[in-house]
Amino acid sequence: MGMYTEIKPMVDDLVKKGVRLEEAVDEALKKFNPLYSAIEMKLSELGNGKAVAYISFLKRFMNPNGTMHGGIIASVIDQVGALASWSSHWGENQVTLELKINYLRPFTEEESPFRAVGEVIKSGKNTIVTEIKVYGKSGNILAIGLGTWFK
Repeated sequence: MGMYTEIKPMVDDLVKKGVRLEEAVDEALKKFNPLYSAIEMKLSELGNGKAVAYISFLKRFMNPNGTMHGGIIASVIDQVGALASWSSHWGENQVTLELKINYLRPFTEEESPFRAVGEVIKSGKNTIVTEIKVYGKSGNILAIGLGTWFK
């Protein structure tokens, strides 16, 4: 069983009760995905192959250079890409096949909060390709990712 098999019924139930889709997905991910809770990501938009989420600078994830650790940013990119992908098919399962990330600028406290935007750029029978951009408060793109998900 994949994570989406677990969260889909909870999301569906919450939405039926009048909870906004993004809030329902947030709640389900907090319950079933400990990393989602740890990085304190907040989903603001989801649907039709697009996902937008925010994350703040968290000092506990700082690297020795005083910026956010690249692994945390990779996790954000993976999660936002996965959510964009999932919103294009709403199936019960999918997995990341490939993820490539270019870090363009440092993730500093001054650039917080960070906005991650994932959009499906190609959806096939079995795979979905998503582009994810992470912006700083200044509007600069700090990182860009390209991922492939198997559904």
